[in-house]
Amino acid sequence: MLDSGSGCALGVPEFKYGYRVTVIGIAASPLWSGTEEGIAIGGPRAFGYDLEYRGSVGEYVKPVSVIEEYSK
Repeated sequence: MLDSGSGCALGVPEFKYGYRVTVIGIAASPLWSGTEEGIAIGGPRAFGYDLEYRGSVGEYVKPVSVIEEYSK
């Protein structure tokens, strides 16, 4: 969650009613979302939520190395 005005990250103590925020969802690596072990370690139940994992927010794209990106 980001403060919509400044773009700064917000921590839980800073949440309050009426605060304008931007929520960013990032697709998880298949190592986390594509295996039973990954979901058990990083899924909703691992954080105490009684919810089933429903799938990623998008298609995962492997990041490009900074070295590869700027050595061109």
